[in-house]
Amino acid sequence: MASPSAGLSVQDRAAGGAYAEITGDIDNDTAVSLLKEGKAFLAGATSTQVIIDFSQVKSVQSVALSLMIRWLDTAAKHNRTLQFAGLSGKLHDLAKVSGLDEVLPLV
Repeated sequence: MASPSAGLSVQDRAAGGAYAEITGDIDNDTAVSLLKEGKAFLAGATSTQVIIDFSQVKSVQSVALSLMIRWLDTAAKHNRTLQFAGLSGKLHDLAKVSGLDEVLPLV
């Protein structure tokens, strides 16, 4: 059974920085497209302050942590400050178990 699609909805908030919200599921089937969308968003953001919001993610697999790390690398290459918001309990638990909650900029 095919997984529902996922996407990145981008908003540019002049005063508050750039903002993107992930919708749908984050799994092995959607990770590649989300990675590309996120990298393009970070490269083209008009603000150095960037937030990626996970609050609308329906289900999540551990591949989301890999996305977050790759996006942090992309943000650094483009001189952006990236923060992650709205993590579900499951994603926060995955970050904690892996020790990434100490590394990832979670808000």
